[in-house]
Amino acid sequence: MSFLRRFLAVLAPAAIALWTGAVLTIAFLAAPLVFQAVPDLVPSKDIAGRIIGPAFGHVDTGGIAAAILGLLYMGLQPRSRGLLWRRVLLTSMLAAAIADVVYIAPAITARQEPLGTYHAVSVGLWMLILLGGLTLMACGLAPDGEKSQTTA
Repeated sequence: MSFLRRFLAVLAPAAIALWTGAVLTIAFLAAPLVFQAVPDLVPSKDIAGRIIGPAFGHVDTGGIAAAILGLLYMGLQPRSRGLLWRRVLLTSMLAAAIADVVYIAPAITARQEPLGTYHAVSVGLWMLILLGGLTLMACGLAPDGEKSQTTA
């Protein structure tokens, strides 16, 4: 097995796991805590959004890099049906992160109306990323047959 394939076999799954963990941490721990604490300190949730908002962009940017690493790794694998659905899922996750960074997050930051719709779309994109990441972590980036070929 080539050095690049071995390197990506370790780095790509680790990056996807880190991305998934960051989504879980920001969406289900940090953001709710900030939004819960801020109303006691100031009358506006706008401040909470300004505090936690940049974290979402950083996670999306890191996720884009993780998805690219994963797709590069998958590109070095032999073609198979098991690999195809993984590529489609990871490509969907990449598209969701790009859409969030390029379109949704700037609209939320600019407080464009309908703000609730932008927020709902952002939540949906992050749920796709979260569920996709959990699926890929559970199933692996390469189908079982390819895993055994790459470790030999």
